[in-house]
Amino acid sequence: MPSKDKKNFLSLNYDKLILAAAALLLAGSGLWLWTRSQKQEDEANDFVKTIRPPVAGKNAVSTPVGDEEYLRVVQSAEKPLALPPAVSMLIAPVRTICYSEGCRRPILPDDDICPYCGDDQPDGKGPEESLFPPEGLPDVWRIANNLPLFEAVGHLDSDNDGFTNLEEYYAGTDPRDPESRPAYIGYLRVEEVKRQPFPYVLRGKSKGLNDLYTFQINRLSDGRTFNVKTNQVNREMAPWTVGSYELFTSVEKRPGMKDREVELAKIILTDGKEKITLVEKAEPLYNSFVVTFVCPKKPGGEPIVVRNGQDFEFDGVNYSVPQVLEDNSVSVPIVRESDNVRIVIPDKSVPPPVVMPREKKEEKEVQEEKEVHEVQEEEKEED
Repeated sequence: MPSKDKKNFLSLNYDKLILAAAALLLAGSGLWLWTRSQKQEDEANDFVKTIRPPVAGKNAVSTPVGDEEYLRVVQSAEKPLALPPAVSMLIAPVRTICYSEGCRRPILPDDDICPYCGDDQPDGKGPEESLFPPEGLPDVWRIANNLPLFEAVGHLDSDNDGFTNLEEYYAGTDPRDPESRPAYIGYLRVEEVKRQPFPYVLRGKSKGLNDLYTFQINRLSDGRTFNVKTNQVNREMAPWTVGSYELFTSVEKRPGMKDREVELAKIILTDGKEKITLVEKAEPLYNSFVVTFVCPKKPGGEPIVVRNGQDFEFDGVNYSVPQVLEDNSVSVPIVRESDNVRIVIPDKSVPPPVVMPREKKEEKEVQEEKEVHEVQEEEKEED
């Protein structure tokens, strides 16, 4: 065909050629999509077979399951499902929701402010929650407590007892029963520690007849001075008395002058229960403190103000605060009086224990559960 005729043919049939090329491209794309969908369907069917075993026939014979197989199945049930590409591409494994407890609506990862409630989002996004299983709640636990599998329910309070489902899971309590809740002691916090000085200081001494000493003791509250001998009762200082004393030598530093040795006294004050040592010319002794405990989780819970050495009741249990507290401590140890167990109450800035891993059962408990399972299997075989 001459060159001129070829050009005329292309110009006259240009639209038809473009339409034909588009049709071929569309047909090829459809064929590719059909092939890929078949592959995805096969992968999804294979995945379903791994999590949904075939139903036994009417005449099928059951085989006893050994302990190792039983434990393996139980452990695998608590693991997240491993999705193949055909399934994972249909459901996003991670979603972003509003950080605010009162909202919790889906938002974009880069949203600094929730478009629904207007609350600021930390680090420019809300918390990420896995869908398989969401928030770390095992599927077995969700099914046992009638909770949806693929919804974010960890932040919800299903029984309105003041604790979220996630907190109930870590505590091992029932999220459907308001009477079953985590212990409030895990949420008790130290709001303030006020250290208080001992009300008296030893300012000096004087030697009298028969080498008997009189001690000048100052009261910090009003600056009054009491002259007291050993074992002498002073009604102004009651119940404190000077039980004994000791003299010692110290080096006195004098600016611009030669150092010199001085004789100082150390006395023991007692109220019949406690003994306090005061050193002559020393700074006030801070041996007392007042602690304020708070528990935001407890409904109507008022602050608990306790002095060292005192007992207090919390959530139906009696506790005591020790006499001595470490300097600059932001946590306070308390003692449960029923069994003398020591519990450290942290500062209010410490988050609640929901982020802590669930406590593992003792070996004895595991062994007992295994024995119970063996007995049940033997009873089934006898039947």
